[in-house]
Amino acid sequence: MKKTCLILILALFGFRAACQTTSAPDSLKARPWAAAAYTLTLDGLVWAYDRFIEKSEFAKISFSTMESNLETGFVWDSDRIATNHLGHPYNGGLYFMGARSCGLNFWQSIPYAVGGSLLWELFAEKEPPGLNDMIATPLAGAAFGEVFYRTANLIRDDSTTGLERVGREVAACIFNPVSFVDRLLTGKLWKVNPSAGLYHDRNRFPISLSLTLGDRYMSDGGDLSVGGHYPTLKIGLSYGDAFDTAENAPFSYFKGSTYMHLGSSNTQPLFGHVGITGRLWGMDIDTGSEASEGVFGIFQQYDFYHNRRAKEGEYNSLFNLSETVAAGPGLMFRQRAGKATLTQSLFADFIALGAVENDNLFIIERHYNMGMGFAVKSSTTVDLGPRVHLAFDAKLFYINTRGDYDSRDKDIDPLYTDTPGDHGYSWAFVLAPSLRVDVTKHFGIELSATRLGRNSIYRSFPDTKARTTEFLLGLHYTL
Repeated sequence: MKKTCLILILALFGFRAACQTTSAPDSLKARPWAAAAYTLTLDGLVWAYDRFIEKSEFAKISFSTMESNLETGFVWDSDRIATNHLGHPYNGGLYFMGARSCGLNFWQSIPYAVGGSLLWELFAEKEPPGLNDMIATPLAGAAFGEVFYRTANLIRDDSTTGLERVGREVAACIFNPVSFVDRLLTGKLWKVNPSAGLYHDRNRFPISLSLTLGDRYMSDGGDLSVGGHYPTLKIGLSYGDAFDTAENAPFSYFKGSTYMHLGSSNTQPLFGHVGITGRLWGMDIDTGSEASEGVFGIFQQYDFYHNRRAKEGEYNSLFNLSETVAAGPGLMFRQRAGKATLTQSLFADFIALGAVENDNLFIIERHYNMGMGFAVKSSTTVDLGPRVHLAFDAKLFYINTRGDYDSRDKDIDPLYTDTPGDHGYSWAFVLAPSLRVDVTKHFGIELSATRLGRNSIYRSFPDTKARTTEFLLGLHYTL
């Protein structure tokens, strides 16, 4: 808990300082060989930690395990959903940030994440390489990596010295540790450049950071009287102007959000939700009115939900869903009328890799199907002047699994059970209204609710449903 608070204080310090001054962003000379070296080093360090510190069985590799992996080929692996669909994207983000920190652009950095993931899957584990990991690590990792890369650049300022400089560098390291190492090796970590200023230009890329600390109640199912209370920190970051396509590089506009379970309770995972929406490309829409504006674009999407029941147990999953690798078109409109502002966003996503809870699937640590599908999302916000803010998010997910779990040979080694799951499909929805009333410029009260549901249809097993309702009441802070 103390470590979490320290991280948040350092990060918040960096964000506050970033909002107070602006200058041109730093330009870096491309160093592709250095990026490759960081990719190899990341694989080596993670393997060494798993092998010699954790003493993990999967890290006890040899030439024979490498040869076996090459002969076996890729399979759908059976790690838990948080490992495959949150941990691997974050790890892919580290590869990606290594390349970005060496001056490569968004698209040039993706091959480094592909290469790092391929080397790991084939040679750094004695388990067969995971097909889903090769998709999630580099592609979802690009979204994670770009968000963290730009977030770290919000904080750095080479014109500062002393305690402020130390605080900025440490806070930036939390988001982009690879860049911290690169700056250490190149001497930029302590070099003072009075004309450099911040790496982030506030005029080109406006930012908004929000924190809500409060109590989150989550029901165990349809019955609202059965559930648990959890101290929760909700974080939201908006980067760039959604309606400014003059800055049209990937993720020159993005929104990120998460809520974290705090305290000592082990009934809930640390991250209950992580969401990223990043614009890959956009164009203006002429609305014919000075009071309104619109934009059409292609957006990368990531949505991860991970919730357990209040009661402890070996298998107490409640609502697990991941839109891991997805992208598609989106429309955004903003209308002003007096002191009120309405913003409406609509997205349609193709899901190249998703995951959804499966009550019938038990392969090692995997209790979920993987597959492809689509999602439709709507986000509406209404600002009634500077104090009252209303929002309503609605999401519908469809994930189809072309698996053969029920027909698999039950005597086969579970590590080699190569199936995305039980044949079938799932519909899932998320409905989330919220109200925020600002008492001062920075502080306010937030009340929100979330209704989550899933209907799963299987060929070989009974159909299942899952429902849960959440309420959050907390103190809100806007930077």
